[in-house]
Amino acid sequence: MILLDHPTPQPPYETPLNISLDILHELFGRELIEDLLIKISQIPEEEGDLLTFPSWFPGPLDNPILSDIYIDEPPSKGFDTDFDNHGGRGDILVLGSYTPMHSPGIITFYKDNIARYSACLIRMLHQSGYSLRPEMAFFVIHFVVDDIMNHETFHYYSDYKRRITGASFDHNKEEGLAVAYSYEVKKRRGPFNHFNSRLSYHHESRFDFLRSPFGRKVYGQIRRFLMKEHYKFYSLPGYRDWPSYIGYRNWDDHSYVYLKNGLLDTLKSNGVCVDEIYKEVGLFCSSGAAIVVSN
Repeated sequence: MILLDHPTPQPPYETPLNISLDILHELFGRELIEDLLIKISQIPEEEGDLLTFPSWFPGPLDNPILSDIYIDEPPSKGFDTDFDNHGGRGDILVLGSYTPMHSPGIITFYKDNIARYSACLIRMLHQSGYSLRPEMAFFVIHFVVDDIMNHETFHYYSDYKRRITGASFDHNKEEGLAVAYSYEVKKRRGPFNHFNSRLSYHHESRFDFLRSPFGRKVYGQIRRFLMKEHYKFYSLPGYRDWPSYIGYRNWDDHSYVYLKNGLLDTLKSNGVCVDEIYKEVGLFCSSGAAIVVSN
């Protein structure tokens, strides 16, 4: 078993939006971000850079390797000795973890690693010619946090489903399916639905960085960039198999075979839609899980 130091989860739990905002503040400074977001609705989107990289901003990463941790994974898998107490393992960036249900299941975000990795993507975008603005940085951070949430939600759902069906845990298979699930969620949503482009900030001011055709064009390009670059960094065994599972029915079919038992096969043969796993995960979501943050 992997033993990591985790905060004791106490409701109310963290949300992806709050995690993303906290990381944005840490990367650029809370006061600067708060000041800019109050003024930003009056600043033309075409104006260019509104931020500079502060001295503490993380440096670039050379071909980052993304991972997560399934806390109860058997030691024989070889993942039990290489991690420190904050999810670090050499050049591998552990962005999140899932701890199986011990009332409740726990989804953990590793904030420092998420900040380092998000900073790497922000630098890549800026070097590609995109303006360094708070809304661009937030868009990138939220993309990463949302991916982790989707990924760990699939582990949470699979934990629940295996407890019903008795299906076996397979590290490589489950990680590939989890990466593919998040990819499918982002792909099926379309460019911006489910992404809250109008962000309430301390309940005082708002900005909408998709408020114009220019903004929608730019952030559509950024989203395509992130979809291409982010998922190629899942290069560890199991994770890197995700392209084999994508596709509207393909993902459902692989997930059903992974999690099924004989009773479900019987129900399926009688016409019951027990193999629509994507819809089921969407309904199940992270409801009931504890969502916490670790440095």
